[in-house]
Parts: sequence; C-alpha cells; structure tokens
Amino acid sequence: AQGFVMSDAPGAPVHAAVVVRTRTGALAAMRRLLAEAMIAVIALSAAAALAILLFARQLSLPLMRLTEATRELAAGRSAADVAWPRASVAEIEELTGVLRDMAFAAEARESAAVEREGKLRAMFDTSTSAFVTSDGAGRIEEVNAAALAMFGYRREELIGADITLLMTEREAARHDAYLERCRRTGDLRMIGASRREVARR
Repeated sequence: AQGFVMSDAPGAPVHAAVVVRTRTGALAAMRRLLAEAMIAVIALSAAAALAILLFARQLSLPLMRLTEATRELAAGRSAADVAWPRASVAEIEELTGVLRDMAFAAEARESAAVEREGKLRAMFDTSTSAFVTSDGAGRIEEVNAAALAMFGYRREELIGADITLLMTEREAARHDAYLERCRRTGDLRMIGASRREVARR
C-alpha cells in the first residue's frame, strides 16, 4: 500500500512521502507480537506454578510434621518429647498450638486421675469398712482387705464371681431382677451408685 502526505497550503512547496507496507511485513509484525505475548504468558505461568509449589511446600511440610506429631502422641510419647512443627502459615501454626495445648492438658488430666486413683486405692485398701465393687453384669471387680476378713474368702475366690454369692437369697433375687431390668430397658440408675445390702458369709 502507498500513502502520500501533501501540504495544500497556498504557496507552500509540495512534499510527498511514500509509505510502503507489504503484507509480509504486517504478518511478521503480528507474529513478533504473538511470540512476545506467548513468552509473557509462559513466564507468568511458570511464575504462578513456582508460587503454588512454594506455597504447597509451606503448607504440606508442616501438615505432614503435624500428622507425625499426632501419631507420636497416639503411640504414647509425651507431649514434651514430640517434635512439634514450626510453620510460617498462621493457620497451621495456630492448629499446631491448639493440638500441643490439648496434648499437655490431656497429660495433666491423666496425671491427676492417676494420683486420684492412687489415693482412692489407698483409702479402699486400708479402710476398716468392707467394700465390694461389681460390673454391670454383677461380677465382682474389686474387694478390699476388710471385706475379705468379713466374708472369709480369699481375693482370687471373689474376683470375677457373681456378687450374689455374698447376698441372702431374697437380696440375690432382687439384684438379679434389677440387672435384668437394666438389660431390658437400659435404665441404669443404680449402676455406679452406692447402696447398703444385707450380706451373708
């Protein structure tokens, strides 16, 4: 294509410039622009992929370490001995902190329960009153020294035996009826409760 630039002012000299642009030149320019655009798209895609990879690494490594820490806790390792992950992602760091706090709190509760059980066991064993405990099926679970002396049995003779062994016939019948009602209706009001019964030697 050709173009002319002319001045039509009166008395001005006439200047003409010819601009030639071929079809192949236009196509080459478009190809160059397209190539530059493709290079820009590829560079942006590579940068985005790298950013995603880095973020995924920041996210996945602490989560894998957190999973490993919970496995260690489940295996019985102390919360103080577990390698808790450090993360730069705030949510993972917060989750790690919550789980760590829960682990320490659970250990503290377990320690307190063991201490409480030890004190109760000492009271149970040294009491001058006879104590006998049974499970939901009426089998004897625990018996203290005073109960052994009162009933004249050895410990191994009572543990696992039916508790009605220590009851009168009337009390044993009531007890069996109560356990049957518990199994049938699910009414467990007396399970875990203390009560006094007439016993037999």
